[in-house]
Amino acid sequence: MKVNGTPLSSGEGKRSAAAGSDPEVSAKAKRRRFTAAYKLSVVEQADACQTPGEIGELLRREGLYSSHLSSWRKAAREGSLRGLAKKRGPRPSDGKREARKVRKLGELRQGLASGPGMDP
Repeated sequence: MKVNGTPLSSGEGKRSAAAGSDPEVSAKAKRRRFTAAYKLSVVEQADACQTPGEIGELLRREGLYSSHLSSWRKAAREGSLRGLAKKRGPRPSDGKREARKVRKLGELRQGLASGPGMDP
């Protein structure tokens, strides 16, 4: 077989053109995660689209599916995208919990100091 007038050996072919790139695929695909700010941005950009095909162009440019946009629009209508902007994890301490623990510890110490069977 010849390509551009040059004969190819039996092991060469279309793969030799991509010899510089790594054709390996990872064992497990990694799920994409989108921030609430990004989702809101895309929904706002889609809502600003006026001409036919403009939304499709936006989705292709961003590498998204129409199902992403429809579920994000629904979430934006329900207001849940605004709530997602907060960072997840344990709530920051406001000091009330610690104050309650200190008060309880003080009460326990007083109870131990007076001793069982002793009248205060």
